[in-house]
Amino acid sequence: MSSCANIRLEHSGGGDAAPPELNPKQEYVYGQDFHTTWSILDYIAELNGWQPLSNFCVSEDDEGNLGEEWYDPNVGLETVSGLLNKCFSLMGQGAVVFLANSSEEYRKYYPEPDSAKLPKDEAFLRRALRGDPSFSSALWDLRAYELILRRAVDSGERFHIYVG
Repeated sequence: MSSCANIRLEHSGGGDAAPPELNPKQEYVYGQDFHTTWSILDYIAELNGWQPLSNFCVSEDDEGNLGEEWYDPNVGLETVSGLLNKCFSLMGQGAVVFLANSSEEYRKYYPEPDSAKLPKDEAFLRRALRGDPSFSSALWDLRAYELILRRAVDSGERFHIYVG
């Protein structure tokens, strides 16, 4: 059974559609690859003092009732933006190439530096970025989350990440 993890806002709802700023012709589907990367992203968030993404998640119980916990979008945005910035700073100019192509192509043009010289979180994340092709989808999801959370901050709406 496939799962997704989409942001829902307290008053305006939504969440299933990617923000219109994201190119609809991209091959990535918003929120569907979270399960392959979130343990790594949560670990990186914790190492940097940010709230893990999983702390913002709600799901339906056995009776189909949705959890009603809502969270401050500023806190979620701090985590999401921090993770994106960390990923893109590690990738440098390769960020656009990585999002447009496979991990294999990224590795071809941007060889591995000495990970032993990197801080623990960056070394761990670099290995994940280079070794897990689903991270291109995770970055796409994080960018969608970032755009939605920026709107939530502007409108003053709380949010949660619905996992279903």
